[in-house]
Amino acid sequence: MHTLCQFPVAPTCQTLRRLIAGDQLVVTVCGSHVAMVLTRDGNEELFHTGFDAHMVFQRGSKQVGGTRILRVHHNHVLLWGQVQGYAPGVWLVAPGLRQHLFPLDRITGSYANGTVRMPVGESPAFPGENVIITPWGLFPVKPGSKVELYHDGTLCIVEELDGRAYAYQISAEGTAPFSPCTLDPTLRLVRFQGRHLLATRTPHRSLLIHLGNHSGSTARVWPIDGQLEDVWTSPTARAMLTLVRPRDSGDDIRRLFFNNDHLVFEGRFTLTRQDVVWSALGESFAARLQVTEDGKMQEHLVTPTESRVFSGVSVHEALVNNAGGLQAMIVNDGMWDTPVVRTRRLTAVPLAWNLHVDPDGSLVWNTVHDDLILRWVDRTHLVPRTVRV
Repeated sequence: MHTLCQFPVAPTCQTLRRLIAGDQLVVTVCGSHVAMVLTRDGNEELFHTGFDAHMVFQRGSKQVGGTRILRVHHNHVLLWGQVQGYAPGVWLVAPGLRQHLFPLDRITGSYANGTVRMPVGESPAFPGENVIITPWGLFPVKPGSKVELYHDGTLCIVEELDGRAYAYQISAEGTAPFSPCTLDPTLRLVRFQGRHLLATRTPHRSLLIHLGNHSGSTARVWPIDGQLEDVWTSPTARAMLTLVRPRDSGDDIRRLFFNNDHLVFEGRFTLTRQDVVWSALGESFAARLQVTEDGKMQEHLVTPTESRVFSGVSVHEALVNNAGGLQAMIVNDGMWDTPVVRTRRLTAVPLAWNLHVDPDGSLVWNTVHDDLILRWVDRTHLVPRTVRV
């Protein structure tokens, strides 16, 4: 257990979750540093555990929730806010540096894949468009565009240009065009095992279409047996999940398939984009399903190899290994968070989050206890146990 910092006063569970939801309490990927925005005297002040990041922002009316931390590293912070004398915009704060990078009216959301996140906002330079804040600059897309973000920072986009839809990929290396999309309404463009697949559906058919790397290439088509509702691919593009509603069923039945052929779960359930997590190599997954059975709602956590049912608690975070085994999770009882490592339930706390595996195999998460933010490291599964005979 490592203490990272201390709050001025012990926060409530509601305050902590409001700070997390408003991007005002953010930890680094490894969990070793914290950046916070604290409200004092009507202004908002930035704090970082790794260096003196003190900076005062105004709490404006244009952005609900005020100043927002966009990215945090051990030696710098990227954030949106308004400073007196400047237009609302994105700032870079580092040791000895306070730089206004560009104006941005407000933050409207973000795209995320694992630990990779790209915020989206509205910029006066691109009126009427959604502006993605990428590591290599601002990238505008039209409202309604389908955007998929991958762990290497690549964006796969389907966008309508001059009355016609196009699918393309953009990364630090530039833009790679693909075939124009003239077939069915598109769900999303995904990468899977070296291919770019366009997931499409109409009331009469659903398809996965393999796009070539240049217009005019012949597209290979995989029909989906049923109405395709959504598709996920892992951060490494090694595995895929498809959510399908059978056409021959008049009931509210759905099927969840792994790699388009292995039936993982069938029943009356819902599954959102945020409720799927992937293993480290992207070869397996865990999905949190809201299942209706006998008129009652239950939460199921399923992987390719196991399924668990939860009553009275909800799973907020989970870790799954590449074989489909559940390693750890954080469950919430409506107020308190409880880390669970395999079958061990640990102490309930007001907030636990950022559950991940360190390079040495340790299970790590951040937690708040009283007025302290901590980094918790669990190595019990790595310690050899002596067997007495």
